Amino acid sequence: MLNGHKRVRAAEVAGLEHHPVEVVDVTDEQARELFAIAHRELAVDAKPNALEGLTFVFTGELSRDRETVGTVVESHGAEIGEKVTEKTDYLVAGDSAGEHTETAGLQGTPILDERAFTSLLNEHGVNYPP
Repeated sequence: MLNGHKRVRAAEVAGLEHHPVEVVDVTDEQARELFAIAHRELAVDAKPNALEGLTFVFTGELSRDRETVGTVVESHGAEIGEKVTEKTDYLVAGDSAGEHTETAGLQGTPILDERAFTSLLNEHGVNYPP
């Protein structure tokens, strides 16, 4: 079951933190599905395949949890890689970014901070953060 922190984050991620929301316990799997639905609903202006063909790798601490960020990009057609390879289009580096930044630098993979990542998604018509 989700604890109070995850309940608050779920409402925040869904863009409902300022709306009256009934709090219910859900499994982590149900929460993931709710996040996916919320992101699809909130991104009505974006094409479902707005990020198709792009591969992102995430490293370091992001302001939102990786699962949520992953749901957003995957719901718009992008893929998420575990490590930087020649197929990686962007490395998104949060605070305390790891060894992926060195690999990305050596391979010439663009490294985005969260602000640049948000701008990139918005340029593709993806409503992020929701």
